[in-house]
Order: sequence, then C-alpha cells, then structure tokens
Amino acid sequence: MDFRASQHFYQQYFSLWVKVACVVLLLFATTTLQAQQEKFQPKTQRILFILDASGSMYEGFDGTNRWEASKKLLSHLVDSINQANPRVELGLRVYGHQYSKDLKNCQDSRLEVPFGVKNAGQIKTLLTKITPQGWTPIAYSLRQSVGDFPVMAGSVNSIILITDGLETCGANLCDLAAFLEAQRITVKPFIIGLGMKPGDNKYFDCLGTYFDASSTDKFKNILDTVISRSLTLTTAQISLLNGQNLPKETNVEISLYDHHNGALLYNFIHSLDAKGLPDTLKLDPMGSYDMHVHTIPPIIKKNIQLDPGVHNVISQPCAQGNIKFKDNMSGQFPLGVPILVMNDAGTVYQQLINTESRYLVGKYRVEILTLPRISMVVEVKADATKEITVDKPGTLQTITDKKGVAAIFRMVDGQLELVKEFKQISAKESTDLQPGEYVIICRWDHKKFSIHTDQTKFKIQSGSNTILPL
Repeated sequence: MDFRASQHFYQQYFSLWVKVACVVLLLFATTTLQAQQEKFQPKTQRILFILDASGSMYEGFDGTNRWEASKKLLSHLVDSINQANPRVELGLRVYGHQYSKDLKNCQDSRLEVPFGVKNAGQIKTLLTKITPQGWTPIAYSLRQSVGDFPVMAGSVNSIILITDGLETCGANLCDLAAFLEAQRITVKPFIIGLGMKPGDNKYFDCLGTYFDASSTDKFKNILDTVISRSLTLTTAQISLLNGQNLPKETNVEISLYDHHNGALLYNFIHSLDAKGLPDTLKLDPMGSYDMHVHTIPPIIKKNIQLDPGVHNVISQPCAQGNIKFKDNMSGQFPLGVPILVMNDAGTVYQQLINTESRYLVGKYRVEILTLPRISMVVEVKADATKEITVDKPGTLQTITDKKGVAAIFRMVDGQLELVKEFKQISAKESTDLQPGEYVIICRWDHKKFSIHTDQTKFKIQSGSNTILPL
C-alpha cells in the first residue's frame, strides 16, 4: 500500500471510529417522561473500550495488520472524545495479551486504564506496550467489565467492543447479554468486527449492534448507518390499536417498569398529537421495560427493548368499547348501589348506576347488587356503547305488632328465590326491592310449630311504596 492509499485508509477508519463514538455519546442524551418532557441529564458519562489483543490480531488487514490499525485509530478516537467533551470518562479493558495462545487462558482479561477524564494520553501509552498473543475470552471480559464501572446514581455507561474473532472459551453470549442488561450497563454494546468471516455477525445478534469492518469498501455503508442513528435521539410512540387495527385508542394511563427489578420508571396518560397520531416520547434507551396499559382489564407487555438512536413504535392491540348503566327514571336511582363487572379472572371494575366506563372488547359477567341481585352477560364491541337500563327499585314497608322470623322471596318462573332474611323482624321494616312479584314468609314467636307459618304475596312497582301489614 502506497502512502496516499494508506493515508486514505486511515482517514476512513478514523472517521468510522469517531462516528461510532458519536452514537454512544448521543445515546446519553436520553430523556425522562415528566410532564414537561425535560431531557435526562446524566451526572456522569462513561465509555469502556474492550479491545481484542489475541494472537490473530497480527493478521493482515488492508496492507497493515489488525492490531496496528486498531491501535492507531483508537488512539485518534480517544483524543477526539477528550477534545469534544472533556467530561466524558474513558476506560480501556484488553483481553488476550497476558498469556500465550498455547496456554488457552480463558481469564486473560484486564482493566488496563480505569475510568477517568482527559486520560487519552494514558490510553495511548498503554496501547504501545501491548503485544497480542492469547485467546479470545469475550464473554468473560464483558462480565468482568461490570465491575469496571463505578457505582454512581445518575451515571450512564456504554461499551464498545473491538474484536477480530469469535469467543474461544465456549461461553453463551445470549446469557451474557441478559446479564449486562440487568446491570443496566448498556442496551446493546457496539461491536466492531475486523476481518471477520461471512456469517460471523450472526454470532453477535444476541449481544449487540454489529458493524462489519472487513474491508474499506464497507466503511461507507457503515458510516451512513452510524451517522443516521447518531443524528436521531431515541424516541418511541406507543400505538394503541383499535378494532380497525389503527393507533387511535388514547386517554389511557400507562406505566413503564424496569423489566429486571420491577422499579416504576415512568407514568403518563396516552395522548394523540395534532395529526391524530400517538405523540412522541423521549425514553432512556438503557435496559428493557414492562408496560402496563391501565385499561379495564389491564394489559401487560413484558420485556420491551428499544433500539437506540432511532424512532421505536411499540404496538399493542387495545380495542375498547363502553358499558353505560342508566336507570329508568332519569337519574333518580338510589346512590351507592355497586355494579361488579367480571371476567374469568375475577372482578375487573366496580361501576355505579348512571355512569359510563370503557372496557376492552370481550364478554363480561355483570352483577348489579340490588335486591334481588341482577345478573347478566354483556358483550363489549369495539367503538360501541352497550347501554343497560336498570329499574329504579320500589320500597316495601312492613308493619307488625308481633315478633318472629321472616324472609322475603322473589317469584321467578314459579320458583322462590331468597332475597332477604329477618332473624327477628321488627315492628317496622323498610326494604328497597326491584320491581316484581314477591312473597314474605313468617313464623311468629307465639306460634311454635311449622304449621303456623304465614305467607303473604305482594308486588313491587318501580319508584312506588308498598305498605304491607303483617
């Protein structure tokens, strides 16, 4: 490679590193979902570089070798980050450099430069002292990297892994990715592959976002992708789909929880923008979320992962309709009579007469706790209102000068159903009953035998008083 070609190669390679760093830095500009949608401002921003120094890093790479290219470009990169944002803390972990390849050491990984500000010079000096020689313990290095990050509330951490090969120690990267996410180190590490074989990128699918730097020709495509993502904040919209599969359901309370520890992270009420589309939310891309949509009954969607640096659409079927309970006498129904709306899991909501509530589509069992109780099955259809009219009760007033045991029954298809018992009926009793035909059965204390049981039939009309001497 002549001088000009070499210079062009390093310029492109250096540009790639700078753009990847921009992705990581811009991922830190995440937001919290407060009412005013203020931007999340981390107290500290940290980037850990994990660098492959296994023996294969001496293999050729576009006229040089992989180690020399990585060392030179990483040196330029840390200089640029220090200049662009001197408050960012950088760290460097290296693997495969302490033991020869024949020793097959799967714990050959070390934090060579702890986190610090303006430490580019320290990183560059360290790189000149390393001799690649060992194996490739990627998973072990990433797991050890958790301890590299100081524990500090409000910090945002990220990882850039540079490797020219696959894991040589038999670890499962998918298990590792779940571990890293639970530690909230990063959503997905950025992985730069140098001279990798075709298809090797699939090995890293579980772990993070892979960039194939196998040739200079591919750098431009990588740059386009990285630049596009670096210029876009991590945003999301939650599309609650109606019966026509359109994102038109709204005005629903939503909570987002940390998937791993259950901590409540965000609360908000879903809304649509001026164009009638779900409004844009600015979310922290780190970790994964469990979403609770507080419909009736609630919807829970687990392990939502955001793609950092792009606009994410979280879709959730959420077709709803209404149940409206009203009385037959224009709002004169007695206050406080509850209505239980239930599904197979139990009671999902308690409603009152002359109210309207929204439910997910489906069939519900309704119990109106009047005397006697009214039971029915109601089907809720999308964007429709099911109206249920409940008769206003009438009032039964019993008057007696005797003492005894009594019970009120309703006549239903010629059969008696118990409505109310009196263990000791008093001189005057008042009971609100739904319209219908009833019978009251009494046995007085001065008559001790069953044969002396009395029964009296009566009828209740909606909104009327029925006086019944006994």
